[in-house]
Parts: sequence; C-alpha cells; structure tokens
Amino acid sequence: MKKTKQGLSAHGYAKSRSLSGSYVCRLIRDGRIPTLPNGRIAPEVADEARARNVAPRVKPGDWNRPVDLKDVELRLLG
Repeated sequence: MKKTKQGLSAHGYAKSRSLSGSYVCRLIRDGRIPTLPNGRIAPEVADEARARNVAPRVKPGDWNRPVDLKDVELRLLG
C-alpha cells in the first residue's frame, strides 16, 4: 500500500489561501506557522496560528479613516 503524505507543502498551503509561497515560507521560518514533523503544514492549525500571530492587513481605502482615540488608549492600557 502506498503511503500518503499528511498536510500540505508550504507552496500548496499558500496557493490554497491565495498567499505567496515566499510569504508562507517566511512565516514558517519566523515561527508564526507550525509545521508537522515531516515539514508539511496542517491547514487548520496554520489558519489558527496565522489568526493569532499575524496582524491583519490594512486595506488601501482605510488608511485615512479617522481613529477613535478611546480605542487606542484601551489597547495600550489594556
């Protein structure tokens, strides 16, 4: 019987999430996405890790959006 590989490669995960392969490799290198012992990625675990460890991108239209200073104070004093 043929063994099947668990998880996805870094580039396979990147493609499935519309990310660049080099970005995913950098996240792995920096320890922001964990890998399985065989070096592959468990997609569900990686999604959770990305949600915890990676700041969301700011959309170009939101750059000039007014900021509520009370929210900033709460985050800083937290």
